[in-house]
Amino acid sequence: MKTETKKASVATMLVVKLQHSYFVGEICSELCRSLGWDDDKITIATLMGFVHDIGSVDEIARMGKWEHEIDHGLRGYQLLMGSSLRTVWDGYQDVALGAVLDHSKVELRRPNDEFLRVLRDADKLAILCLVNELIDEDKLGSFCKSFFRDGTTPVTLCDKILGWVNDINYDWTRERIRDLDIVTNLKEVIENEQESE
Repeated sequence: MKTETKKASVATMLVVKLQHSYFVGEICSELCRSLGWDDDKITIATLMGFVHDIGSVDEIARMGKWEHEIDHGLRGYQLLMGSSLRTVWDGYQDVALGAVLDHSKVELRRPNDEFLRVLRDADKLAILCLVNELIDEDKLGSFCKSFFRDGTTPVTLCDKILGWVNDINYDWTRERIRDLDIVTNLKEVIENEQESE
């Protein structure tokens, strides 16, 4: 029974990660359109969003867990460079795959790269939307227990991602965060926990 439960848990993690990646691709597309990018660049950015977390998908599939034990950006870059997908970037291979490599890093090799900036905004917005949805459905606690083995709680997660709001690159993304009232919801989780202590 434990093996079946673990397989179900791994399958659930993979579904969540793949849904996230698809959403990131959609956000990349919308953001790029708002910036007036041409169709070719939008297609590249959308594909980049779809595959940006392939390193995490690989970690979950191979190790049966997702604990950030590997640099998932580096692993994704390596997987993409070793696959036939590396041929579809149509002259944008260096910037698109470089964005996959660096999307979750603190220190960026090319902080002004437009593909990297789009991907980082899209990734953060997708995560903020997921956490916001989990807060609305009162499921953030169970999500943290299922997906994080490092003691991450709803409060520590909300506190961490609140910091991301100050690292957004585009007004379009800021407007989406404001429209969804995400910051208020994150702050309420933290305040409610502090009141209950």
